[in-house]
Amino acid sequence: MSFNKHAVILVTGASQGIGFAVAEGFAKAGYRVVGVARNLPKTKPSFDAQVMDVTQPQSIENLFTYIQKTYQQLDVLINNAGFGIAGAIEETPVEEVKRLFAVNVMGLHHVTQVMLPLLKNTKGLIINIGSVAGDFTIPFQTFYSMTKSSVATYTEGLRQELKPFGVRVVNVKPGDTKSNFSHQRLRLVKPNSLYQARLERSLAVMEKDEKNGLPAVSVYQVCRRLVRQKNPPIHVTVGLQYKFLQLLKWLLPRKFVQWLLYQIYGK
Repeated sequence: MSFNKHAVILVTGASQGIGFAVAEGFAKAGYRVVGVARNLPKTKPSFDAQVMDVTQPQSIENLFTYIQKTYQQLDVLINNAGFGIAGAIEETPVEEVKRLFAVNVMGLHHVTQVMLPLLKNTKGLIINIGSVAGDFTIPFQTFYSMTKSSVATYTEGLRQELKPFGVRVVNVKPGDTKSNFSHQRLRLVKPNSLYQARLERSLAVMEKDEKNGLPAVSVYQVCRRLVRQKNPPIHVTVGLQYKFLQLLKWLLPRKFVQWLLYQIYGK
């Protein structure tokens, strides 16, 4: 089913960047939107902004109660909360990897799990914001790529399990996007490291591509189309150029793709 303007949409990570653009877009289009993050947006939002931390179970439970009491329904869940880390695998502390997975993977799972009773009632839609980086393992961003690969797998499994209940699940994969993601990325660059020069070059390329990437509103536009579709696809890539790159990945030998990624990000 597609949703009308009375639909209630929950967006995580909505204080800035892609999440803010998605929440604002739906709110201005007339939908009822609850946008959550650890902090309230610095810019006055058009949506119902609430504080919630995806790593804190009680915080998620409190939001469930709030939505149930205030709106009595939930039609669409957009799992957007997440961040990135950049660093050499050898030098990345285990605790930082755990924190990354706690937000990008386990946080997404916990929010979904808690909100599912409401979504089953409305035969709702779950949109997980993954990344093209989940399909292409980026040197010095390996752990981020791992989390987004996990989101893709999670989406496929959840979609099959929820099919009898009428709840649809989609993985949306942006490529480089103009947002504050570059500034939020945790940079684990050790002085005098054997990886330092290569890592700094890799980061410079990443940040240049992000600066010149698609606007954050492009992710909203994809989500808006999905909300209108009765039978949305499993995976949707944002941006024609990234769809072309994914096609090349399947057509070209894997070793060549690895070589190309090394030339761009690893050398």
